[in-house]
Amino acid sequence: SYFHYFPLFTNISNSIKYNTLSIITNKVIKLEKRVLSFLKDNNININKPIVVAVSGGADSIALLNILYNLKYNIVIAHVSHHMRLQSEEEEQYIIKLANKLNIPYEILEYHFEGNDNFHNASHNARYKFFRSVCDKYNTNLIATAHHLDDQAETILMKLMEGSNLYGYGGISICNDDGNYQIIRPLLCVSKKELYNYCDLYDLTT
Repeated sequence: SYFHYFPLFTNISNSIKYNTLSIITNKVIKLEKRVLSFLKDNNININKPIVVAVSGGADSIALLNILYNLKYNIVIAHVSHHMRLQSEEEEQYIIKLANKLNIPYEILEYHFEGNDNFHNASHNARYKFFRSVCDKYNTNLIATAHHLDDQAETILMKLMEGSNLYGYGGISICNDDGNYQIIRPLLCVSKKELYNYCDLYDLTT
């Protein structure tokens, strides 16, 4: 009868769900392994806590999740600039995510004052804060979410500005900031891949 076909459709449906889940899982694992290999290939051996700069955007949320899944010891550092209506929402989302993953977090409530350029002032305030978080957690590693698209954009801008051959280098995966090191594990990953990664994990503010 008609009802005899239901088990067949159920089996097909379950098979499709299983295959879809398997494909998603493989994509996630491959991306995370690529980041791990990228770090190792560039001789970045991490044996101390990493202060992860998390703005609340897809790229930094993806960075946080990737490093967490790779079993690194991480601390979230978030700066709330109070310049957009979404600032409070992003801050609350990050706190919720930190509690869910049982990750320590530090937040700077930044209010711009003065006549200086906002971008310069906020940049300096952010990195001063990141360094202070490093000191608190006895580390010197700061991870930011610069990705492959940022790299391409930086090189293109330098070309347009007429840099010489030695100036065509893009963003470094690792550079020193005094006694601190800034690492950029996502320079091997495109912006589209990071957004897809967040969609797969349902990581949205």
